[in-house]
Amino acid sequence: MTSSRAVLGITVLVTVGLMAGASRDASLASAWVATVGNLVIPALWAAVILSTPRLQEPGVALAGILVLLVALLGWRDGLTGACWAASGAAGGWAIARRWRVLPVLGLAAALLAPTMALQLEGASFVEAFEELHAESRRAFEESLGDGVSEADRRTVMANYDDTANALLVFQRRLWPGLAVLAMLIQSALCLTLGWLLVRLWLRHPPRPAIRRWDTWRAPFISVWTLIGGLAAAILGVEPLAMVGWNLVLLAGLVLAIQGLAVQTWLVRRALPPAARVVFWMLGAFFLAPLLVGGGALIGLADQWLNLRRIEDPAAPQEDDET
Repeated sequence: MTSSRAVLGITVLVTVGLMAGASRDASLASAWVATVGNLVIPALWAAVILSTPRLQEPGVALAGILVLLVALLGWRDGLTGACWAASGAAGGWAIARRWRVLPVLGLAAALLAPTMALQLEGASFVEAFEELHAESRRAFEESLGDGVSEADRRTVMANYDDTANALLVFQRRLWPGLAVLAMLIQSALCLTLGWLLVRLWLRHPPRPAIRRWDTWRAPFISVWTLIGGLAAAILGVEPLAMVGWNLVLLAGLVLAIQGLAVQTWLVRRALPPAARVVFWMLGAFFLAPLLVGGGALIGLADQWLNLRRIEDPAAPQEDDET
């Protein structure tokens, strides 16, 4: 069996090495190391917590990592690396205590939140979006080359600007919700990777409390969140409208997941196994927006009508042992 102390030692070395490599300069290699680090570092710290029953040593190591990284790299990069490590460790701790999936991801994502602000270096999310769009516009215009006539160039760039401006308006309005989704997705990827690493040496690593997918239900508060968000958005008074649209985005996503669970339940009863594979492949490649958008409506209907006839929707479901 792999020693938990060996895993901890490797994790500390990798954390320091990746953060040092990412902070050396502004080169492409450093950017690649940073991109790898924000996935690998939380995953390794999740693996540390999941593979040891003792929390004292990882706790001391986390505190030491914070002090060491700040001393070596400065407070911005040091805190970023420490937050990545703490996010993975907290997620692993919650998994080991069999929390539900959404609370696990919420805890891990909350500890990632400071890293987004640190990486922006004082700029707002809106400013970061605008800078990214400006760089993309320059790259697109340069890619047109010299063979395009001036009239065609103006037409192409005008169309590009219309599309980019519409996207920028969308991002400005929904950036808090988009940032939350990004952190939740990052947390899910990191914790899954950490769990798979532990699976290499532990036959039955801890895992969160998992409901059967085809009977999964969103918390009913998501319905009221959706209603409240729509009401705030309709008022059109900023910043209340922005808050409302972000609530609609997040609640709608949760309900869409429930709608996909309902569709899974229905497909299992209506189609044989081979036809199910064809259905989901066609849906993933050609009908994904319809499945997700329709899933939100189906999930909302299921909250009220209990389409799957689950006996007690409020009661926790049995853990999926498969």
